Amino acid sequence: MEALARSYSGGQGLLAVHDVTLRGSWAQAGGGRDPELFTAYNQHFVAVNPWIPNLSKRPIGRVVPAEFMLPCADLVKTEFYQDFLRRANLDSGVGVTVQQNGTWHLIVSVLFPHAPAERDPDTIGRLQRLVPHILRVAQLNRQLSGIETRAAAAEAALEHLATAQLIVDASARVIYQNPAAATIIAAADGLTIVGNRLTAVDHRQAESLRQLVASAARATREIAAAPGGVVRIRRRVFELT
Repeated sequence: MEALARSYSGGQGLLAVHDVTLRGSWAQAGGGRDPELFTAYNQHFVAVNPWIPNLSKRPIGRVVPAEFMLPCADLVKTEFYQDFLRRANLDSGVGVTVQQNGTWHLIVSVLFPHAPAERDPDTIGRLQRLVPHILRVAQLNRQLSGIETRAAAAEAALEHLATAQLIVDASARVIYQNPAAATIIAAADGLTIVGNRLTAVDHRQAESLRQLVASAARATREIAAAPGGVVRIRRRVFELT
């Protein structure tokens, strides 16, 4: 957003999710010469933005000038223009709806003064050429959010298990341990962590555990590799399998 805004003389950028029904906003990024504008927009001016109710008439993926959303003669009569745009020396802009789902719209906008915009014949084309790339970033962001949500749900489920659960990488480095596992580790009761790597207190069993972890990791890369197995670790009171 910073680079995009800088490509417009006096430009100020915004990437946000707008809900046309609730008149709400979940702004994700701002860019330009004045970061405080981004904060002011989120805190108040999004609620009086006269462009938001007209988002539904903007074709998805098509960059349009601000006048497409609301004629300039009507815009200058609004609080949004008088107390936000004009004070920031912003008169016009271009914008695009990247994604739309129900009442919410993922949008990218760049606002700028009229004067330099009139001397720039590529105000629309410059943003239009970026739309496929912005869309791909948005898709990846949603996919990653979904993965993070599922991972958080899985971790929450493991937290409540009475059985010790640990997740390690190919080198046995501990990525996650639930409270039951942490109790065993803290007591060095059969298993322990050395240098952030899971190992057994007994040196002979430690080597067996290391080989088992390495074997399981190889199975993700080699079709013929053994998928894992079981190693018995002796604890002080009873054996842990």
